[in-house]
Amino acid sequence: MNIKPFLTITVLFTIFAFGLSAYAVESPLGNPYAQDWLEEYPEPVEIHIGAARINNVKYSPDGKFLAIVVVPHHHRTDGGLHLYNTQTLEKIYHIREFEVSYGWNFAFAFSPDSKTIANRNSDGNVSLWDTATGTHRQTIKTHLLSVFSVEFSPDGKTIASGGAEQTITNPDGTDENVRLWNASTGELLRSFLGHASLVTSVSFSPDGRTLASRSIDGIIYLWDTATGTHKRKITLKYQGIGDIAFSPNGETIASFGQWNGIQIWDANTGDFLHGLNREISDTDALFSIAFSPDGKTIASGSGAGVRLWDVDSGSYLRSFLIPPRSLNITSAVFSPDGKTIAGGSDHGTLYLWDIASSQLPEDVNADGVVNILDLVIVANAFGQVEPDLNDDGVVSILDLTLVASAFGNTVASSVD
Repeated sequence: MNIKPFLTITVLFTIFAFGLSAYAVESPLGNPYAQDWLEEYPEPVEIHIGAARINNVKYSPDGKFLAIVVVPHHHRTDGGLHLYNTQTLEKIYHIREFEVSYGWNFAFAFSPDSKTIANRNSDGNVSLWDTATGTHRQTIKTHLLSVFSVEFSPDGKTIASGGAEQTITNPDGTDENVRLWNASTGELLRSFLGHASLVTSVSFSPDGRTLASRSIDGIIYLWDTATGTHKRKITLKYQGIGDIAFSPNGETIASFGQWNGIQIWDANTGDFLHGLNREISDTDALFSIAFSPDGKTIASGSGAGVRLWDVDSGSYLRSFLIPPRSLNITSAVFSPDGKTIAGGSDHGTLYLWDIASSQLPEDVNADGVVNILDLVIVANAFGQVEPDLNDDGVVSILDLTLVASAFGNTVASSVD
């Protein structure tokens, strides 16, 4: 009779009862620099921009271009917009006149046809650029003070801007900090009255009928784009700069604050659905969120790299870690086909992870999830060379601990 499966169960109970995982091997969630010996995390392709902070990264909707917004360090000339060919990873051009923010930067968007790039300006303007050539097309005067957020409507005919006005013009302290513009003529189409502080993020629903806007005082308004009336109001439990995003099916909205985790809201009712695992998502600062193309997964950029989350359950899926020299992932985004994650760091390096072909090493039997079956396989291989998950030359309790600490993790290819 093979007693090793029973040994597996015994060891598993020992791990959880006595906390061997705490001292035998540090969890990859607790040690974002464990990539030197933890093979769970695939090696990314790296694009080095220079001595600069990458503030924002976006794929063009057609998947042909990757745009990187960079803030230079120490008066260098790396700042502006860098556009890359996604097939060759060669730089197409660099627009130094493309204004960037030294803080948060959500105000940069591709048009749905990928032909135009819109960018915010601190003087209250929105600049439009030709994607193919990098030439400046048009400037739209949108707000009296700075523009903080900009987004194209799904049909590409309208641009939404969120910003700040010079004075509060209404007795109740509100102002028209959210506006819609004709993307071709620059004509003001509609203003939305309601926010009492500057608007840091705007997002269209996939059908274009609703616009979500988030202000620095922790208020999210959902607006009817045809009438200008607000459908509902969501009050966050925290204030400060943060981002919002509609899911691809338009049913949910994700929001986050730098130190307040990620929340999922019902877009139809405004009801809070759930937050993502706070024990994990609150351990370091958050800088960005992005839905996968199928809407099942959220990627978050943080000081620990890129993390993937299940939208429906809020559970943690897996991480893509970065070398110690890169302090934070300031922007993370899925490619349009869902096969790649791009993460920009504040050390001037862009990382590209192939999530379609990667597999968790703890998923020893390659069935897509780390569970007790993988524990049994590792226990049966005690003293052998494979599967040696921590590369110390022999299968031991340390490898078993790695599997136990990854229980429930699924392969990232499930987001396709």
